[in-house]
Amino acid sequence: MNSTTSLYMERGNSELQDRVEILRLDTRTVFIVADGADGIGGGTQAAGLLSRSVRDAAAELTNSEDCGQLLQALAGLVARKLAGPEKSSLADADIAFHESEYHRLRAELQAAHESSRLPDLPSEETRAALNDLLIRIRLAAK
Repeated sequence: MNSTTSLYMERGNSELQDRVEILRLDTRTVFIVADGADGIGGGTQAAGLLSRSVRDAAAELTNSEDCGQLLQALAGLVARKLAGPEKSSLADADIAFHESEYHRLRAELQAAHESSRLPDLPSEETRAALNDLLIRIRLAAK
């Protein structure tokens, strides 16, 4: 997925709770608008959670149903967070969703690992260069 991100935050209060992002993907554009619910505690975190979640799922959001399912899942997470951790529990449907997301993300991570051209371990030359860099940084900080 080839993408670029534009981020705009308008200062309405000192917390910058609201978020607007524009993700330009290969074949489409995704607009993210997150209202931080000014005056309600946790609005900044909720807006940030929404932005990150949509960004992470953008490649799989192919229709309005996908978007609706993501928003419903996020609404449930926010509701549980507002209710407090001691009062929350995962419903069977939530467990199934999180388990499927876990397997999807593990498969994505494995595919990225398999397609990576990076070596499994750094070369001795790279290790020596990193060691030299760290020594120079430490000496410069004294």
